[in-house]
Amino acid sequence: MEGLREEHRARIKGMLWKTHGAFWKAADTPNAELQAMKRAFNRVARVLSDAGLLTEQVLTQELPDLIWDSAIAGGWWRLASEAPCRMFREKLGHYWVWRDDSRDWNLLFAPETASWRAKLLQAAAPRPTNKPAKPATAPRAKTWEEVAIVFLSEERVRIEIGEKIETCNYEEMGFADQRNGKPNKSWTILLLLARNHGIIPLNRSLKEWAAIENPEIAVPRTVART
Repeated sequence: MEGLREEHRARIKGMLWKTHGAFWKAADTPNAELQAMKRAFNRVARVLSDAGLLTEQVLTQELPDLIWDSAIAGGWWRLASEAPCRMFREKLGHYWVWRDDSRDWNLLFAPETASWRAKLLQAAAPRPTNKPAKPATAPRAKTWEEVAIVFLSEERVRIEIGEKIETCNYEEMGFADQRNGKPNKSWTILLLLARNHGIIPLNRSLKEWAAIENPEIAVPRTVART
């Protein structure tokens, strides 16, 4: 198997010898050979999984052949031969075997295969994270000349930074008066700046300055750009 190192081979051999010893301690137990093969399947699959070598093909083809070879070589399964003959016509791994019709042999390792197949899928799935998603970062301009603010109405603007265009109202921009929810003085000044192309003339009347300082004083409706 590609990628299988000597340390992995040693672990697999160790698992097979461990299963071999357990089998011969209870060889007379009903279905001892089948239980030993199932244990060996799981133990070897664990080694391959830890090594990152367990795949669908290994689970369904290579690993079952290895377990049958081990069971026959170890004497767990005795109805086998190294050469084909009239009695032993079915080839499994390196041996020819006889199996009766009392069970569906294709399902011998079905529970174990399903369990390891589920683990493979879980390992391949992206892991959830508890970290909060990072909010989308708004584009940043290096200079004010890169920013354009277009008043669509007295309460909403369109902000342009390069190719990024976004619309929002005074409340979304933090210009709402906390007492009544209406636009605050800063919003009124921003609107006034837009009308005057970013300039507030110093030679204004007291009434005009009052309009700047007091948002309750109506400002003529216009659509301006700054």
